[in-house]
Amino acid sequence: MNSVTNLKNYSNKNTRNTGLTTWGRIGLTVATILLWSSATLVFAAERIDPHACSWYAGKIPSAEHEAEIERRLSTPPDENSAEYPYRLCIIAELMNRTGDSRASSYYEQAIVLHPEEPGLELIYGNYLQWLRGVRSGGLVMAAKEHYQRAQEKVGNLKAQDRWGARNDAKTSDDLKKGLFYLNQANGIGLSLGGKDPVVFFSTITEARNDTVAFDYQWVDSRAFNSEALYSESGDNLGRPLSNSELKGVARHKLSVVTTNRLRVQLGQLRAIDLTYRYLRFNDAKIPNYSDPTRNVNDVGSEYGVAFTQDFQLPQAIDIFVKAGAKFIRRTTSAEGFDDKKEDSQRYNVIVGAARLVGKGKVSGEFEFKHQVWDPGLNWAGINTYQGNATYQSKLFGTNRWILTGKYVFQDVDQSTFNPFNDNMKTYVIESTYVFPIPSFLQHSIGGGDVFGGYADASSLIASQSENEVKKKQFFGGFALRRIDLVSGLNPFDLNFRSSYYKSTVRQDSSQSHKEWRNELKVGYRLVENRQVQWLPDSRSIIQPALLNFEVPIRHDGSVKGLREFANYRVGAQLKGDFIFTQAPVPFPFYGTIGYAFERLYHLKENFHIFLFRLGTGF
Repeated sequence: MNSVTNLKNYSNKNTRNTGLTTWGRIGLTVATILLWSSATLVFAAERIDPHACSWYAGKIPSAEHEAEIERRLSTPPDENSAEYPYRLCIIAELMNRTGDSRASSYYEQAIVLHPEEPGLELIYGNYLQWLRGVRSGGLVMAAKEHYQRAQEKVGNLKAQDRWGARNDAKTSDDLKKGLFYLNQANGIGLSLGGKDPVVFFSTITEARNDTVAFDYQWVDSRAFNSEALYSESGDNLGRPLSNSELKGVARHKLSVVTTNRLRVQLGQLRAIDLTYRYLRFNDAKIPNYSDPTRNVNDVGSEYGVAFTQDFQLPQAIDIFVKAGAKFIRRTTSAEGFDDKKEDSQRYNVIVGAARLVGKGKVSGEFEFKHQVWDPGLNWAGINTYQGNATYQSKLFGTNRWILTGKYVFQDVDQSTFNPFNDNMKTYVIESTYVFPIPSFLQHSIGGGDVFGGYADASSLIASQSENEVKKKQFFGGFALRRIDLVSGLNPFDLNFRSSYYKSTVRQDSSQSHKEWRNELKVGYRLVENRQVQWLPDSRSIIQPALLNFEVPIRHDGSVKGLREFANYRVGAQLKGDFIFTQAPVPFPFYGTIGYAFERLYHLKENFHIFLFRLGTGF
């Protein structure tokens, strides 16, 4: 039916205005349907090279894509031309490149016209995975359906001894590649009965003894300044901290976190997730700021369930929906309360939408989160509202902009304990420009980008006489990738980031402070073999796909506040992506091991930092 409907798009505009009688038009339509049906059988028997669709479309300059689409819609190629069997697929590929919302329709019509060809299912699945959708992975289940159809059609052609034509090997390899990237975030696929997996297991475990705990990702020098200045304030000690007390604030925080997920995909449902998380942060908090040298641990478990779905609307609009619940038990200490068990339930709903715009995409999400929290004395309610938006001028290539924004508002209702409501507001904006490498450097540098942004957060603590804490951060930097300057050595990468931070306390200016940080990371690509990911060698148990040696260097300095927490850090770490091949469905996993030396040079304190991370999925 789609092919018949599409006849109107390929009829010459003059023909539609010839003034034929109603019966004449019916006769013409019937005759055309018969001709198209015959042509369909011929083309199906002859087969086409689906990768030629991309080749034909790629010959046309990008500035001419839209005009070429209209020309092809109004005047189809001659039936004797080499392009004729590819006409629908070429138009779909051109629409793919321009963000035209009609691309899906033309991919589907091309498949109807050539129902035996697996490569058409493949390139449509790639379109759904890489260009469509709100989150990474695209329209996961729709893409997976077309990849599975491609697999079935490959099997049919092999059974008929019709496999092995030009570019069939490319179709086979690209199909493995598409399925690998589609499923890599799911983790380990549990294959049942030899069929494609619908149940997946993911896990990630991280352990480190750092000056920043896993869940408390504030920059250490900034967090130490806030804690020490609050201890010195009139609300607590009312005096400067001694050297030993300052050393007590600057501390290691051993953290161990393991997160596990069992994912089920049924029918068109993107995911049903069952999650478990265990966390332990030693010396995570100062429970009493009149005694800043005493620290307490934060230990807890979280159990969760979530349902996720995405689907298409007309005009290339994609929708993402997620609803979930978590049940949390933690043993920790808030200020003034030691070793209390905190029970809470957290419920959240996320709704997102995305639309192709030209060669780019606009996407956004809104999340509402409600947490019922018992910090030890009373139940409190926390409502969080968060919105994210992203604009990409192009999805691939250089000379493109990526603009992101985030806004968060959190309201803490403590009315059962006191009549005040605390709240927190945060917004972040960031811009990234992926620039083209000058021609005279293209043989030495693979790519690069520059970025910059601004973050603003304010917390109103109404229970402390309307006290307000404001935090601002400016940041920027650049990245250069695949720098190849020395013959005989592998490429390396270079990343630099600089930030300036300011914190002010409205009721007590003595607690205000300002810091800066410069970070440089050099990465050397020891192994880079991405093809291993979708074409692993079954003779090896574990194969490296990527293996990078990185040297991170940073320096924190103080502009206002306590200078004692200024520091520098130099480290080395090995990061790798690997493929485990000895399984019914090979799966990727990744790991990091690292060491860093940090010195707080004013305090004459040294820290030895260790990091271990191992996981799959997510």
